[in-house]
Amino acid sequence: MFCRRIDFWDCGGFDEALPIMEDGDLCLKLVKKGRIYLVNRIVHSSDRRVAKWGSFKATAIYLYIGLLWGIRVNANYLKQFYQDIR
Repeated sequence: MFCRRIDFWDCGGFDEALPIMEDGDLCLKLVKKGRIYLVNRIVHSSDRRVAKWGSFKATAIYLYIGLLWGIRVNANYLKQFYQDIR
């Protein structure tokens, strides 16, 4: 995720009190500053969580978390579905 530094600080940055979905929260705050664009690039990241869960289960969990977050379910409740596996 990329944004202008001034926009990041103006909207309050990441909410450190959120245990999950802090990136989604930041996007909702940044959209008030202007349009959000997707960058057409490939990013490599660790897939340990998806490898452990399997792609079907991971997709179902991410969809479930996203839907619940979208209807404003408490982030502390959502955290139980997304435990740290490191």
